[in-house]
Amino acid sequence: MAHLCLNPNSLRWTAGGGVKIAGLGIDAALSGVTADDPELADTRGLGKLLYAALTAHWPGGDWPSLPPAPEIDGHLCSPRQVRAGVPTGIDDVACGVLFEHPGGGNPPVTTPAMLATALNRVIPAPAAPPPVPYRGYATGTGPATVAPGQPYWQQGGGPPRRAGRDPMGGRGPGGPRVLAAVAGVLVLVVIGVAAWAFSHNGSPPPPKAKQTHSASPSNTPAIVLKPNSSAAYGPNGGDNASQTGLAIDSSPTTGWNTDSYRTSPHFGNLYDGTGLMLDMGKSVSVSSVTVTFGNVPGTHVRVEVGPTGTGDGQAPPSGFTLLNKSSNAFGQVTFTGHSTVSARFILIWFTKLAPQSGQTGHYQADVFNVVVRGSS
Repeated sequence: MAHLCLNPNSLRWTAGGGVKIAGLGIDAALSGVTADDPELADTRGLGKLLYAALTAHWPGGDWPSLPPAPEIDGHLCSPRQVRAGVPTGIDDVACGVLFEHPGGGNPPVTTPAMLATALNRVIPAPAAPPPVPYRGYATGTGPATVAPGQPYWQQGGGPPRRAGRDPMGGRGPGGPRVLAAVAGVLVLVVIGVAAWAFSHNGSPPPPKAKQTHSASPSNTPAIVLKPNSSAAYGPNGGDNASQTGLAIDSSPTTGWNTDSYRTSPHFGNLYDGTGLMLDMGKSVSVSSVTVTFGNVPGTHVRVEVGPTGTGDGQAPPSGFTLLNKSSNAFGQVTFTGHSTVSARFILIWFTKLAPQSGQTGHYQADVFNVVVRGSS
């Protein structure tokens, strides 16, 4: 039994706090989806759900409630590249599922059973629930007791067998257990990752932006757009104007930073904000902006877009609209709205700074790289 259409809509929390798979045997039929290797198709679907659980991005194009996963040079970023703090073991498992050549000497993960085994090595399994009675096809005087994760027909009693071809014939030993493996992996993904995130106080991904513009979604595939220039924007001409080009030179080892402020993360109580302004050279359709910040949490930042790069420096220029924002930006963060918006200028506007590494009582923000995606 294969699902073939696993996605965020396939998962439901039950009233008792369990996980239910919806759409089995229905979604694929309604969508006309088939697969030469159903186990591999469901494994890829589970890998995408794992990626989404770790990053709050969907690694398969647009999804109504999640922004698309960022890419570098046309290749999908790993979870650790999208969200700082993802453990290496979980990152390796996700890459082993989604990439044909995951790297690091790790083999590709091609079946739900392989995925369950790999996750069990890096995520503590949730406690097994007590056996529950199954009252469907059991024979005899009482209900058959079903151990968690094992098909009930292997424990005495079961549906009447029909003569003819085994629908799972040719799949090898364990074929009928595919659905049980899928269910087990989903429980591990949802409960295990959630437990890891809360127990490690991981910072939440940047919040999804509210739609602040009326642009319609674009059908044009997003590509990397190179900014024409960059400039400091803020009070008194902004901070470190001579370094702004280092934020758009495509090198994560060089970057621009704000001034170092003392006594208060709110710019030493001198200003309300400061930022970095990118000039695309002409009006373009912006779908996402990926910014690589420093590794210290605590930065408050807004990414806004607009038609002009001039203003008083005390706030974003008049006519700018919010693409997205974060109240705890660090590492690589992708800012995206629900639809593209046309603009020439992109402003990365800081409203609170993170502590400066190695400097007690000092505060600063770093931008090591900016990648703009959209269409020209």
